[in-house]
Amino acid sequence: MANFSYGILTDTCHLGTAQDESGPTLKMLLQRSYNAMKVTQSTVPDERNEIEKMLLYYADDLKLHCVLTTGGTGFSPRDITPEATKSVIQRECPQLALAMALESLKKTYFAALSRAICGIRNGTLIINLPGSKKAVVECFNAIESIIPHAIELIRDMKGKTIVTHENLQRDFSFSVSSKSEDDKVDSAVFVDSIRTTEISDQSSESSFIKALSVQTDNFQRQSSEIDQKSIKVEDDRKEFSKQSSKSDSKDITHLLNMSSSTMNEIILDDEILKVPTRKKSKAEKGEERTKVESSNHVCPHKTAVIGDENDRNSPFPMLNVSDALEKVFSTVKRISDPEVLNSPMNCPPFRASIKDGYAIKSTSSSKYRKVIGFIAAGEKIVKKDFAGDECFKINTGAAIPAFADSVVQIEDTKLIKEKSDGSEEEIELLTIPKAKCDIREIGVDLLKGETLFTTNGLMDVPEKTILASVGIQKAQKTPRIAVISTGDELVDPNEGELNEGQIYDSNSTMLKLLLQKHGFEVKTMKIAKDDYKSLKTCVVSSMKECDVIISSGGVSMGDKDFVKPLMKELGFEIHFGRVNMKPGKPMTFASNGDGKSYFALPGNPVSAYVTFHIFVLPALRFMCGFPKTKCQLPTINAILQKDKYTLDPRPEYARAKISFDVNKGLYYAHMPDNQMSSRLASLIDADVLLHLPAATTKIPSVNRGFKVKASILNLHFISDYQG
Repeated sequence: MANFSYGILTDTCHLGTAQDESGPTLKMLLQRSYNAMKVTQSTVPDERNEIEKMLLYYADDLKLHCVLTTGGTGFSPRDITPEATKSVIQRECPQLALAMALESLKKTYFAALSRAICGIRNGTLIINLPGSKKAVVECFNAIESIIPHAIELIRDMKGKTIVTHENLQRDFSFSVSSKSEDDKVDSAVFVDSIRTTEISDQSSESSFIKALSVQTDNFQRQSSEIDQKSIKVEDDRKEFSKQSSKSDSKDITHLLNMSSSTMNEIILDDEILKVPTRKKSKAEKGEERTKVESSNHVCPHKTAVIGDENDRNSPFPMLNVSDALEKVFSTVKRISDPEVLNSPMNCPPFRASIKDGYAIKSTSSSKYRKVIGFIAAGEKIVKKDFAGDECFKINTGAAIPAFADSVVQIEDTKLIKEKSDGSEEEIELLTIPKAKCDIREIGVDLLKGETLFTTNGLMDVPEKTILASVGIQKAQKTPRIAVISTGDELVDPNEGELNEGQIYDSNSTMLKLLLQKHGFEVKTMKIAKDDYKSLKTCVVSSMKECDVIISSGGVSMGDKDFVKPLMKELGFEIHFGRVNMKPGKPMTFASNGDGKSYFALPGNPVSAYVTFHIFVLPALRFMCGFPKTKCQLPTINAILQKDKYTLDPRPEYARAKISFDVNKGLYYAHMPDNQMSSRLASLIDADVLLHLPAATTKIPSVNRGFKVKASILNLHFISDYQG
């Protein structure tokens, strides 16, 4: 069903002082021309910001196919609809406005006073119509047949536009003009064909390809045959049916039966448009159903039937990412609890000089001061009293003498006299000293007993630094982690050359560096061969030394994927064995009664990289005491900068680079073309993982301008901004 909306843009209608006639007329025209579609209505005043807000809401939030406005297109001071529309659209469509103007000029030369604008914003067509009922009818009829095909083009429905273009070449379309008694509205009766096409297994949506109705009276205006009332619809149908029956094409083609009340649903991008068609016989329905069933591949969400030895699907149910992550949080055990840490001392523990200068008494009026000593940082406090015309030269951080109350920086003094050894003997103050100037008082940074922080996760640089400043040495308890890579083809990068059929083990290096980056250490790293005994040896030894095992590979449906069977033998409970995500579907998590956790990641490097960040890192942080809300990667909202990206049936975590527009305050996501799960190079420039939704019949793809949530991998993009 195609989504349309129309807005009534007048002060009087908004205030209720005038009755709107153009709006109901437009709604009637829309529903007459495009069967069973949804129509949304708004009435707003002639205020530019209100009109812009309405257009943005319909285009960006509701993502409607088409928005039509009525009113506000004239010459009066309050007619600002074209200006509001221009500020919203991204591309103008001047020929649509011209088509309406030419049609209106046939009726009245006052049509030249219209300033209507038509344009495109993302996937939405925006059309300004005049405010009068008569003008709305005239202008809408001028573009009625063009709007559906315009939507096809705007939303990049390649299959549908091809069919529409083919139908323009057919000789079976015709148009009959009639007048209603009430308002003489031109109505068109149109005939078209519907083609039901088999979709290849690679297609993410199975659909009917439709040919939109062609209203040739307005659209083609080309042949004198259109004016011949003697065209016989039934003859055309019979002739076309004969041609279709002889075709060897897999397409099943039907002509519309205009007298039938049956409605055949045809998918139109993210909505469904219903058009009249004849009823199918039971034999035809059965034949089509058989074709569809025989061409379907096994559903990727399907779970094996327990006890059916011939079923080759995974026996593990497919969990959503959020459900799988919740199972992780509810299973892993915390190894450290939050702890409040207090300062055992004052900081600084003495009055300290903030500047290099002279420690003096501010109470003395003497302009000249004798230098009677030098105090360096780390020396004991001078407790001897001194005269008002005396001072001590002092370094930054040094303890202030007991009887001094101010420091004058070197820049505010003048050297008057030196001793024979070159040391200073007398200075002149160039400023009036003030008490407590440039002195850090005792405990100004931290008082003894003051709370430093509460440990609720891994300590980072600031926490470790503040502990060092008050003399606390505290080791943070973290899980003992083992990393295991599986595969006969794997060779340690530090050991020798590759033989034929071998590759270097990159996953172990990647996982070790990721763990270190986030504050964790790897206790053991192993490579297990693709045999049960070798894998068991690695896992059993790791269980003795470690709290957490992270393996990559051996977790899918291959003949040598032994991880899950081994988990069961060793007493692990498998909490999930498949996750509805791309990449990373085979992701598995298990635990045993001793509190050991086993994360089995897919073997493809990017799959391992993604599942580490989505599942392993949050689990490790939770074990260390992080609150659940801070366990996952931080996220931002970004705007996709790719013209079109076809969605996968599973939610996808796609790598992308981020740029920031400092003027608009917006983040933009730039996706590389190759998102293969084995392509490590795609990680080099990846700032974020985009959370792309699963494809549906309503939303098979996303386009430039799509707003998407993104998990931050690194912060390099902060310096990459557009000014």
